[in-house]
Amino acid sequence: MPRSNIRGAEIINSNYYTFKAIVESSMAIPTIVHCFDSHKLVEDEFERLLDTQDALISTGGTAISKGDVVVDVNR
Repeated sequence: MPRSNIRGAEIINSNYYTFKAIVESSMAIPTIVHCFDSHKLVEDEFERLLDTQDALISTGGTAISKGDVVVDVNR
């Protein structure tokens, strides 16, 4: 098994393949984007995606903690 290049608090995006497969199974084409934990970056990306995509699914940032910015981002 290959060694991981993860250091410290880095996390592998394990949801990427699952959500990509789910969206593709419905004959849709997914646009998959990674955002860092910044309220402004997430808000801007949500706005951009909501203007260009039919649906938006977000994952991660579900700890409802100080660092979870997804909960506070509203359209």
